Amino acid sequence: MTSAFMIGTLGVSAANAFLAHNLLVIYSLGSMMAIVPSAMDPYLFGIGTLEAIGLLAMLWTATR
Repeated sequence: MTSAFMIGTLGVSAANAFLAHNLLVIYSLGSMMAIVPSAMDPYLFGIGTLEAIGLLAMLWTATR
C-alpha cells in the first residue's frame, strides 16, 4: 500500500511541476511576444502540442 501511495505522490508532483513549467512558458512567451521572431512560431506550436499530449497522457494514466 505504501509503494502505491509513493508512486501516486510522485506522479502528482511530476504533473504539478510540468504544469508549472507550462504556465511559466506561456507567461514568458506572452510577455516577450514582440521580440520572438515569427519564424519560430511553428517550433513553439510543436513544443506546446507535444507538452499538451504529455499532460493528457499523464491525466489518462492517472485516471485509469
